[in-house]
Amino acid sequence: MKRKIYLPVCLKYFVFLLFFQITAETVLSQDAHQHVVSGTVRDTSGFLQGVSVFEKNTSNATQTAKNGTFTITTTKPNPVLVFQSMGYQLKEVSVEGRSDIEVLLVSATNELSNVTVTALGISRSKRSIGYSIAEVKSENLVKAANQNVL
Repeated sequence: MKRKIYLPVCLKYFVFLLFFQITAETVLSQDAHQHVVSGTVRDTSGFLQGVSVFEKNTSNATQTAKNGTFTITTTKPNPVLVFQSMGYQLKEVSVEGRSDIEVLLVSATNELSNVTVTALGISRSKRSIGYSIAEVKSENLVKAANQNVL
C-alpha cells in the first residue's frame, strides 16, 4: 500500500495564507497612514469658493465648496497643504497634527503690463508680430459710451 503525500495540499494552504497576510498588512498599513484634514478658506471679505487645496509633493488635491469648506485625505500624518487661487497669493500651511484648520488668503496685487493678445488668443511681444497692431489704453475703455459690451 502506497502512502499519499499531502505536501502539495499543505503548500497550497501555506501560499494562500501568506498571500492573505501580505494583502491584509498592505491594506491596513495604507489606511493607517491616511489622515483626514478639513477646514475653511477665506479672505478679508468672506469665504472663498473654488480654491485649490493640495498636499505638497503629491497628486492629492481638492477644491473648496461654496462656503469655503474643504476636506482632504492626506498620506502623511503632518503634511504641508498648499492653497492656490487666482488673484490670491499662494499659501503653504503645515498641518502639525491638526484635523481642522482655517486659512486666510491674501489678495495679490500683480498687474500685467505690455501684453499683446492676437486674434488667436496667443500672447506675444509687439516686436514679434508682423502685422498691424492697435493699442487701447484703459482710460479709453472707461470712457466708452456703451457699458454693456454684449
